[in-house]
Amino acid sequence: MIDRTRRSQVEHWTGTERLIVAAREAVEVMPADVRLTDASALLGAAFESVADYIDGQALPIDIVETRRYVRVEQLSAVPRIRPVSLAGRSLIKSFESLKDGDTKTPNLDPYNDRPDDPEKGTWTIGWGHAIWFGGRFLKGSKDKARAAMLYPNGITLAEAETLFDGDVLETCRDIGPLLPEGVTENQYAALVCFAFNVGAGALGTSTLLRKFKAGDIEGAAAQFVRWNKSGGKVLPGLTRRREAERNLFMYTGGIVGIS
Repeated sequence: MIDRTRRSQVEHWTGTERLIVAAREAVEVMPADVRLTDASALLGAAFESVADYIDGQALPIDIVETRRYVRVEQLSAVPRIRPVSLAGRSLIKSFESLKDGDTKTPNLDPYNDRPDDPEKGTWTIGWGHAIWFGGRFLKGSKDKARAAMLYPNGITLAEAETLFDGDVLETCRDIGPLLPEGVTENQYAALVCFAFNVGAGALGTSTLLRKFKAGDIEGAAAQFVRWNKSGGKVLPGLTRRREAERNLFMYTGGIVGIS
């Protein structure tokens, strides 16, 4: 857990960064076979210990999800993760949207992100947060009960925002080492939005990134719209998203604040 004597060291971190470090340090001391209820209690204590650092609010995350974010070797340099602008966060949200798998309950419940082809869909919650369990993402009808079990009471809007913050931070962490120096805020925001959707691995091997690193900005921008297919089919929603990312990537009229 974060020692209070380290206050000056972590004072400039965002709430999410502090939360993740607290969770990481709590998980480090947990036995591999810890029970879910015990793990939740331990994490709750970790969050409470840094509550004054995170706007006085406890931000609970399920132990399964927490383990996804607390890979020690990857998060050892949390303060150096570059944040994304408000424009980037807003762009991601505008295409992910906040969905509810069961409107009859008071909270937000898991939903399948492919209602057109549920067996290929991933179980998701909140702002496009793919549910991870047992080393894989939950998919199709076979995993419906598991997704519901992981979130038996759903999540609140505040918890959805916390998961979104973690997903964005994870994307920023993963694409940071891939990018050349001198990336503008708008270019960075567009690439975060792109990688949030297709994955940092796909960005890393893309022609888009190769052209960008070679200094061919217009050539890189033209590559965005090539990523508008799913299952070999052009999807209007993906086309709109890629066009919006391209436009932000090329926009030089100024920066919309850092989140």
